[in-house]
Amino acid sequence: MFLSNIQPDYFIFTILITLLALLQTFVLDIYISFKKFKHGVLDPEAVDNQDFKKVYKMYNNTVGDLILFLPLIWIFALIESDRIA
Repeated sequence: MFLSNIQPDYFIFTILITLLALLQTFVLDIYISFKKFKHGVLDPEAVDNQDFKKVYKMYNNTVGDLILFLPLIWIFALIESDRIA
């Protein structure tokens, strides 16, 4: 079969990039929590404060892009090459 000879150590670069992307999302999650506390923003009214709105939009864009990025990088690593992905 196509994926029968794949071993985990073949994907060291893809694993590293995946972990870095997840770490970035985790750091942004902590950052957004601090900004919520600083601006006194409650969850339902997340877009009332203009300073917080910019940070919140950046966070949502990052998470939305991550949903597309992670499956694509793994599919490309499986089909083509881990180093190129």
